[in-house]
Amino acid sequence: MSSIIFPSKKNNYLRKSLSGWVQTLSDELTECGCFRTARAYRTTLNSFLNFCGKKDLFPDEITEKLIVTYERSLKERKLSLNTISFYMRNLRAICNKGNKQKLFNLPTQNMFSRVYTKVAVSRKRALTKQEMKGLENLLADPILPKEEKDTLRLFMFAFHARGMSFVDLAYLKKSDINLKGNTFSYFRRKTGQFIEVSLNRTLRQMIHYFMENNSSSPFLFPIIRDHTQQTYMQYCTGLRMQNQRLKQVAVRARLGKGLSTHQARHAWATIAKNENIPVWVISEGLGHTSVATTYIYLDSFGTSVLDQAHRKVSQAISKVC
Repeated sequence: MSSIIFPSKKNNYLRKSLSGWVQTLSDELTECGCFRTARAYRTTLNSFLNFCGKKDLFPDEITEKLIVTYERSLKERKLSLNTISFYMRNLRAICNKGNKQKLFNLPTQNMFSRVYTKVAVSRKRALTKQEMKGLENLLADPILPKEEKDTLRLFMFAFHARGMSFVDLAYLKKSDINLKGNTFSYFRRKTGQFIEVSLNRTLRQMIHYFMENNSSSPFLFPIIRDHTQQTYMQYCTGLRMQNQRLKQVAVRARLGKGLSTHQARHAWATIAKNENIPVWVISEGLGHTSVATTYIYLDSFGTSVLDQAHRKVSQAISKVC
């Protein structure tokens, strides 16, 4: 089997293999803070090599037939379409990046043309205004354990902060909060977009609570507990624990459905839509970048439109008896 010659000095330490290239990509992504993508590439590599029954592969062993057979094995394992697409898109990206660096010479356009690389729209059962009000009322229950109460506080903070993502909660610093100006701001970890949120009564109460109970940390919430250590793994652990505890909260609240961190975001968007808030405003409120025309409209409106939308959503659950 012919080996691959690495033309760049920075790649001299690489093994002439798929694993070597993924390790390089992972190292570079980790260095620039793209931990999630780095982990996705490693997870995809492990899945692919397990399927092949090998510890490593050379690029010229990767063929269209192998990719199609790999996808078939994932389907036989009853994995969802989005999970299959996750592996296929990451594997394609790994190969494309190898081609771009002239490390590989793979016909990726043809290799992945017969496998699923789209994103399937999954139906979610969004929380209603009544259910969100029930969760808000649960915070006042004196028998609710502190662990579950703090879990619920995080969830409700995310909701009232216009569906804030859990990763952005984890990295929110006390220095990001301007109590005198009645706002807090941050850059979305996923897109880098700047987000500014006006504080309502609920947000202010929770900010004061966590500032008092997490006084020794630069972060507002006790998710990343040691800022001197690797923070990404602490975030991953925090996310896993939060979702586990939200399941307990869902049972206690008798929701009859699952509860996860992402549902705070989904609930805000759904309730906003039901309150007849324009989709482009909802998109901007969530910090999405996929609706390009949103930014054209918002240039002349500023944040007041978002604040008005935010008040409507918060008031919507307050009106529920």
